[in-house]
Amino acid sequence: MKGLVFLGILFSLVLPFMAQYDTLYKKTAISPLGILENTKQPSWARKDSSFLKEIEGESQRDKRIEFHAYGDLYLGLATGLPEKKSNFLYNHKINQQLRSNLLLIHGSYESKRFHTKLGLMTGDYVRYNLKEEPFWAKPLYEAYLGFLPFKKSKLWLDAGVFTSYIGFETPITTDNALLSRSIVADNSPYYFSGIRGNFRSKDDSFEGAVYLLNGWQRIAWQQENSRPSLGVSLKRNFSKESSLSYGLFYGTTYPDTVRINRLYQQLCGTLSKGKWTHWGSVDLGIEKGYLWGAIQWTSQWRFHDAWSVSQRLETFLDPHNRSIRIGATQGSQLGGLALCLEYKINEAFTVRIEPKALFATEAILHGNFWELQGHTSLSFRL
Repeated sequence: MKGLVFLGILFSLVLPFMAQYDTLYKKTAISPLGILENTKQPSWARKDSSFLKEIEGESQRDKRIEFHAYGDLYLGLATGLPEKKSNFLYNHKINQQLRSNLLLIHGSYESKRFHTKLGLMTGDYVRYNLKEEPFWAKPLYEAYLGFLPFKKSKLWLDAGVFTSYIGFETPITTDNALLSRSIVADNSPYYFSGIRGNFRSKDDSFEGAVYLLNGWQRIAWQQENSRPSLGVSLKRNFSKESSLSYGLFYGTTYPDTVRINRLYQQLCGTLSKGKWTHWGSVDLGIEKGYLWGAIQWTSQWRFHDAWSVSQRLETFLDPHNRSIRIGATQGSQLGGLALCLEYKINEAFTVRIEPKALFATEAILHGNFWELQGHTSLSFRL
């Protein structure tokens, strides 16, 4: 599996250039599978073979190469004026400074039978959420190669680094209803690496995928933790306004010498009606017989084409510290409430302002039972 992940990352880098070479080459008379026209070739490689005609025909139609850029600049504050947010929060981490949470350049290539994506990033999200990754892996937002093995199906096989299938929040601020992330989003995977089979029904009402993974939010291969993990994602789209999704992870975060497995599940629903959109999720993890979990409800009211207001109410329970404060003696029980005002300057730029309150049953918020935070951000997407 380590080799397949590496190949997925490698080909995600070179495939767009291969596509450009293929288009340029077709303006010449040289065969791609033989320098001389009279060179003896196997039947599948001859110019009149159906296989070669299919591949060459594909390269002439339905190809798409896209590039995008995204940035998120923010200013954060918190009661007591701490320099950083708590250890279990990884986005918009620094207080009292103008910072970049995420700067991302993203490219993709897609044809009928092949696709690849590559995203390179930097910012505070990378600095704190990927701090355990080696230097070469830190910039990878996603990097994978995939192909369609059966022409008339919608079953894709991909290998490389993927964005997470668990949860509805992403590191890209404008993909989310609020400026900040929930506690459960920051303490569950934002990305995975491995191989997957991804299926979509013809009417797009059902999506499903099976994953063979490198671990719990991990890109680099670790020799001391070599056991693969498994993942499953299912999504039912009832209409354009409502859907229900389920994600499962089974694996370990410990070395091979420690036989402790983790089972993590999330159920998430989305409902839109008129100017309102609602998201709700329930998370449950179990490890060595100990449970932890979270519940959140997020809603957004878009009262104008350029203006919206969103709220999030959440609770996170980890009584045996299997997630956010591993090794602590006192259990972790937290709650949060956030309110976000958004103004879209135009299609490219968005401004957000968000006050947020966190509460805990133990003094784990910089020595306090509660903390007030404030954020403002300027995001762009080109």
